[in-house]
Amino acid sequence: MDKGKKKLGPAFARCFLRSYFAGAGFNTRGLQNIGFSYAMQPGLEAIYDDHAELVKARKRYVKHYNSHPFWAPLLVAIFLSVEVQIRDGRFPV
Repeated sequence: MDKGKKKLGPAFARCFLRSYFAGAGFNTRGLQNIGFSYAMQPGLEAIYDDHAELVKARKRYVKHYNSHPFWAPLLVAIFLSVEVQIRDGRFPV
């Protein structure tokens, strides 16, 4: 098994569990962006080995986010899938 794929599973599971706290960091500027960024963090760290790329990916998720909490786990999974595609060069930033 690929080393990168092996470490993604536990990280994605942590992201799933953290996604239920997306609304906990609500603020008037970015709405749920802090909680959503918190949910994405373990997955982004597992996807990106290069610190500069990790910082760029983090910035994509702290701008603005607002959705019904019901959708947070699904959106975390979709966005992490997109990040894997970006890392592999199969999807533009």
